[in-house]
Amino acid sequence: MDFLDEKIIEARRKEAQRELDIREDGLIVKGEKIEFQDTPLFQEKMSILLPVSFVDMPQKIARLKYPSEQRPQIIKTDLLGSTNFAFNLFDKAIKPVQMQSAADGMKSILKKVNPANIFYESGTEPLGETMLSWFEFKGHGIDTQIYYIVFLTSIGGKLMHGIFNCAVADMEAWKEAAFQAGICVEAGPIPDAGCLVLPCQKAAQRPRSV
Repeated sequence: MDFLDEKIIEARRKEAQRELDIREDGLIVKGEKIEFQDTPLFQEKMSILLPVSFVDMPQKIARLKYPSEQRPQIIKTDLLGSTNFAFNLFDKAIKPVQMQSAADGMKSILKKVNPANIFYESGTEPLGETMLSWFEFKGHGIDTQIYYIVFLTSIGGKLMHGIFNCAVADMEAWKEAAFQAGICVEAGPIPDAGCLVLPCQKAAQRPRSV
């Protein structure tokens, strides 16, 4: 098999992955089928679609991975601890029209803290009766480069801040899964509507090089 054939097969695999119903079919990530389930968080104030195999990150590992005492309130991780979804639900009221400015403010802080961060795509989308703002960037961990997706929305009128991260080396494998699964937020424990699925519309425009 030559290089061009491999590229064609990979492109077809990614296109087929985007067409999956992730609740029914799961997703193929790094050659393995990952099943997803609606996972209630914050005493069932919200639910989000997450991999079944992800677990709560042990506190000992969380303190190493997130040394600040302001680490996320909930961290869901794979068994290697290398791919994570993390969440904060703040006691801070926010209106849908404020979501974009809140995301812009967070992005500005991240740029000031580490000017070496490289920012990619961003957007703001309707999500039920509220809005969801998101942006993606590449940062630096202790011994590797990290790919992040940050998203903000409101749950019960309060600010919810979510983060996905994985090693940049795994970015292409996880990017579609993270957008299709992670940015799928519902108020309450049981979803009564479809997910907000961004990559089907934006994947073609999103940068592929790092």
